[in-house]
Amino acid sequence: MNISVITICFNNKAGLKRTLDSIAQQTLKPFELIVIDGGSTDGSVECIKQNEHIISYWVSEKDNGPYNAMNKGIERASGDFCIFMNSGDIFYSNSSLEDAETQMKDGVADLYVGVASMSDGVRETSVVKPPKEISLGFWLYHSMIHQAAFMRLSMLKEKLYDENLRIVSDWKYMFQEYTSREYRYQPLETIVCSFQIGGISSNDSERIGEREETIKTTSQMLYEEYLRNKTLKSLYYNNIQLRDDLGMILASRKLTSIFCSITKAISRIGIFLRR
Repeated sequence: MNISVITICFNNKAGLKRTLDSIAQQTLKPFELIVIDGGSTDGSVECIKQNEHIISYWVSEKDNGPYNAMNKGIERASGDFCIFMNSGDIFYSNSSLEDAETQMKDGVADLYVGVASMSDGVRETSVVKPPKEISLGFWLYHSMIHQAAFMRLSMLKEKLYDENLRIVSDWKYMFQEYTSREYRYQPLETIVCSFQIGGISSNDSERIGEREETIKTTSQMLYEEYLRNKTLKSLYYNNIQLRDDLGMILASRKLTSIFCSITKAISRIGIFLRR
């Protein structure tokens, strides 16, 4: 199994150095490293050049934001799976990639997600474990930690990230893959990454707005169920008994709608015959 690590950067030399140092120390060999820089002017390019011995491909040019840069990385990558470790993010330990790859040997899933360590820049503040199973309810109210996710690259190449979104395009990709076709998932036990809380993704109002608009455009009925069940958000993480609740609700409402349509049609036929 081949793994591609994709790193994007823009004017974050210190963060980029931290990330590349972490990648260079990984015990897994070989793996592919793609670096996409957005035309930095703060010395990031020099940092990239100093690490060319571990980089498979890099470019520094103006882009149209983070997801445009990520898509460039996806198009250049050639592994079976890819993981994004962007400037400032680091692998939790030197063996994180190797430990994850060992657990991914079967290669049957399309999405593998490990544990993520979150910090405030000084100390570890929390550890986020992946859900045991994923469901419609999970995707409506939660998301995966991007830096701990290994995604099947061939599927990403078929459907790149939506560059019109600023924050939740990675969630949108996973959500729509799950709702549109079979999307096999497997949690990993290893701690994959360590990342600092903050940045653009911490803008709750914009993040929620983008998510809700995505759900609404995907399905009006699904959006209505999302609004009705927002108070149950915490139940849709690792509770196996509730994992199919929303799917059952939607299926039930769809069948009810079909039944009502059939009943109305039979009623119309009856009226016509009596005439």
